Amino acid sequence: MEKQVPHLAVLIDAENAQLAILQSYSRKCEDWYASVRRVYGDFTNQGLSSWRDPMLAHSMQPIQQFRTR
Repeated sequence: MEKQVPHLAVLIDAENAQLAILQSYSRKCEDWYASVRRVYGDFTNQGLSSWRDPMLAHSMQPIQQFRTR
């Protein structure tokens, strides 16, 4: 019988999370299969430009959320 790997959805609010969360995410989720990996934020904001390379390295999908105010 094949071992079943638990599935996981990783959803990160980039504007309220520290970038260091991606490093701990990769270590803690080694035994899980992250079938959904998304980072939400207003990526037109220069403050989130540092997320670009780490998101690519962890195969995470950026989801653009424009500010409404």
